Amino acid sequence: MGNTILQNLARNQSGLLLVESFESTNFASDQGWTVLNGAPTISNVVSFSGLFSLIMDSSYPQIQKTFSTTYNWSAGYFYDDATVVTGAFKPFIIWKDTTGPKIFGLGVDNTVSTGFYTKIVSGVSTATTVARTTGWKRFQYSYQVSTSTLTLRIGSTVVSSTVIAAVAATVIQVGATVYSGAPIFGYFDLIQATTNQFLKISGLTVATPGDLVSLYNSSGTLITSGNESNGSISVDVASALGIDQPFDGFITVAHGALGPRPFYQGSVVSFSAGDEWTLNTFDLGRRVPSFGKPRMAARSDLESTSGKNQSLFYFSRDKVTLTLSDLTDDQVQTLQRWWGNAQTGAVFSAAIDSDDLYFQKLTANTAGPASSITVPSVAGVNKNSQLMLTRDAGLASEVAKVLSAAATTVTFVAPLLEQYLIGDAVRHAYYWPFCITTDQAFDPRLINPKLKRWTVTISFKEAL
Repeated sequence: MGNTILQNLARNQSGLLLVESFESTNFASDQGWTVLNGAPTISNVVSFSGLFSLIMDSSYPQIQKTFSTTYNWSAGYFYDDATVVTGAFKPFIIWKDTTGPKIFGLGVDNTVSTGFYTKIVSGVSTATTVARTTGWKRFQYSYQVSTSTLTLRIGSTVVSSTVIAAVAATVIQVGATVYSGAPIFGYFDLIQATTNQFLKISGLTVATPGDLVSLYNSSGTLITSGNESNGSISVDVASALGIDQPFDGFITVAHGALGPRPFYQGSVVSFSAGDEWTLNTFDLGRRVPSFGKPRMAARSDLESTSGKNQSLFYFSRDKVTLTLSDLTDDQVQTLQRWWGNAQTGAVFSAAIDSDDLYFQKLTANTAGPASSITVPSVAGVNKNSQLMLTRDAGLASEVAKVLSAAATTVTFVAPLLEQYLIGDAVRHAYYWPFCITTDQAFDPRLINPKLKRWTVTISFKEAL
């Protein structure tokens, strides 16, 4: 039997330095760009992100962004017109370490190659092996400090990988690199920069093989996974995977040494390469002796002229009160760390028993009265487990006792009363993966001054 726990995922450091999609006519002042040449203008002729992009026109526009800190990853999109194979116009994204200076870039230079994109490595321009085609191309720069390796990519193709010591890029230039030449062509969009390409999660269990951390996008598609090392894990979410920053997603954590068994289910948040997050877990050390869990309903009724009652709006969710008693000073301070994040309205999770942390979504509709459900995994479900099934937005719910669980099928002792659909939630009845506090204050009470023992009551509701 496990312990009562509270968990939250807190961002300690943001890695996002720039995301520019040129949606504002005042983008230069909004994002702190410096105009190096021309009259930079947005256009809705083509766009990669949003409605607008930066158009290359006869003013030969070039803009520059200077950062106060080093970026080690950057990407942007260029819309090419591959029919243009003459002239000296050179549209590029340039990445600069001004202390060298060390200059790197990707773009089009017809004086170097008319059929292939051009790369700039340490100021030297040469042709890549990527053929020019009309449409959007993703240009990417990354510098891995640990190996001193600087990599340029066009799409998923590595066009340059060079060991260069001590690169500290702080400048990005977008647009025309020469202020003459014709014909003029191209558009730029979604320029991004982050401190590095890695997303780091700390606060994990140091074990063999250790916690298994899985990163998903917002639709539930697995992006990458791996085991912790020394209590943390760093995954490349920008360079190798080619994901634009920031992106919406969530993580799950499982104790790999135990099967694996589920340990944490995150809500959808905005991640970025360079972010550092910590999984904070408050462990009571025992199961809370008592708690309140009313299932609250919100309903709006209208009585028709015939006297019939009509429900116009309805949902239900658990509202929970936990009284944590006999806490030590250290436990109160650990709980205070949890509260520091929860008080902002951030989503957290709570479980009465840390051995019962199951949460999944149905992968098949049920046809009532159904005796079983289909889920992605039954890891963490045991015979006699009590599972709560909930229709989307809490429109219906019930608790069912497990008879058996194997592969992707959970079978119940008694048939379900309601019909449930793909995407509906199923969880342990006393586990709430997504909660919001309803308290206005953290109010521990010293109930035993001699032994310095505290009591704290916390209240929360499910976040639907």
